[in-house]
Amino acid sequence: MRIYPVFGRLRYFMEDIRPKVYQYFIESDTDGRPINRIDRNTIYQRSKKDNDTMPFGTQMDVYAEGYEWTCHSVSPKNFHDMDHNPRIIFGNKDCLQPYNASIYNVSAMSYGSLSSNAIEALNAGAKIGGFAHNTGEGGLSPYHLKHGGDIIWQIGTGYFGCRTDDGNFDEHLLLKKPLFQM
Repeated sequence: MRIYPVFGRLRYFMEDIRPKVYQYFIESDTDGRPINRIDRNTIYQRSKKDNDTMPFGTQMDVYAEGYEWTCHSVSPKNFHDMDHNPRIIFGNKDCLQPYNASIYNVSAMSYGSLSSNAIEALNAGAKIGGFAHNTGEGGLSPYHLKHGGDIIWQIGTGYFGCRTDDGNFDEHLLLKKPLFQM
């Protein structure tokens, strides 16, 4: 800095602009991490309520290994041969109680943000559809259990489930829940 003050300060300036130069001039539209430039531009356009569609194909390599897409059809050829209740089994041959889960499930929605009627309706729908209902962080309520739909009780992050005041797991609170007293 004393001998070459201009170059010394230029080094810090170059370090400061390096990410911008890399982002705008070196990496391609599909290279960025964690979000590539194509997706970032779509987010910007949607936030401004601009047109977010890009005509004339894609810049992605659709023949690359791992690239996935869904091909829609107005009239699928084997519609009657399709599995209309696709399920996944959790647990292998050594599991004492494997769970046959639907690929469609009720996502985690906290009881604190939904009414008791909404929780009951979601659980009743889960029962009818044969899929699971995640309780979310609001804990397990009697409304989750009323209609008998399968329950995924979210206890890992839930403040209103079976945690102590300092956030640790509390086995006694777990065993007091109606799910374990049936």
